[in-house]
Amino acid sequence: MNNLASTGYPGLRELEVLEQSFGTWLTRKSELLLSLVEGKKVLEIGCGTGSITQYLVKKSLEVTGVDSSADCIEKAKRKGINANFIQADVCDLKSLIELYDCFNCVVMSDVLEHIEKTDTALRKAWHLLKRNGILILTVPAFQALYSEFDYRLGHLRRYSKKGLIEELNSAGFLVEECRFWNIVGLVGWLIVHKILNRLTLVELNVALIRLYDNLLRFEKRIELPVGLTLIAKARKPSLM
Repeated sequence: MNNLASTGYPGLRELEVLEQSFGTWLTRKSELLLSLVEGKKVLEIGCGTGSITQYLVKKSLEVTGVDSSADCIEKAKRKGINANFIQADVCDLKSLIELYDCFNCVVMSDVLEHIEKTDTALRKAWHLLKRNGILILTVPAFQALYSEFDYRLGHLRRYSKKGLIEELNSAGFLVEECRFWNIVGLVGWLIVHKILNRLTLVELNVALIRLYDNLLRFEKRIELPVGLTLIAKARKPSLM
């Protein structure tokens, strides 16, 4: 991610907390992403410490994880995840050229909001995909929710549904699905990080985790008009 130091990531500690204390959220999010995956060869751009990668490899997918942070790549490798990890900047025009037209699916989970040149990043994803391949991405929703905590995490922006679709179309993708997810998280974010301006994640007790999990399961069956996250599936046309 081109605005980040190659050896570090400002939200690394939060990534670790999410994996350790918000396993329910991570599991349900990964299930939702996996439900959209097509093909066997998957590239995860902005793989971080492998939080999502570890779920992708469980589905017998051939996974390559890319991140600009050496710290994140090193931590991902230490987990023993059966994936190929590469340190590279997706916005560097010379990077990853040898992998162009190689992947059935590119996953970018909570990555685009960290990148200044989003058009460059999306075009790079387009080139890395085979014809008829798909891009699956998640981004934080609603610029009105932007908080000091977003800034701490290295977020440059939050997204509207219309704005995300326009960016994907401009990069040459055909958007097949774009929906909100995690309405409970939206309420929590509004209270904790926008109103109370808290700069750390709030850990949930066992009862709240169980309730949260049930609500996230419900959201798999019904599309809601708002949510903390936008999830999109977009296709590289087979005829170009």
